[in-house]
Amino acid sequence: MTSRSLDGIPPLVRFIIANALVGVLAGCVVAAALIASPGIGVGRLLATSSNPWLAGVLFFSGFMVTFGSLSAGAAIMLSGRPKPPRDD
Repeated sequence: MTSRSLDGIPPLVRFIIANALVGVLAGCVVAAALIASPGIGVGRLLATSSNPWLAGVLFFSGFMVTFGSLSAGAAIMLSGRPKPPRDD
């Protein structure tokens, strides 16, 4: 059985996956912050729902998909932009 490595993956695909994972992490942080903040009431709403685990999974997955695709898309759109000249 052979092990797979990231060497065979094209650099553009690795770039997209890396940026999407950064966005997924950011989405998890934002969702957790919304649940933890007492003024908004999302945590209380999730805790008192009839199925809190399902509601929590849907809440987190929505943020993860949104932030992950936003991060990957922004990285792709900004990758072709020329770097500004440096003042040396």
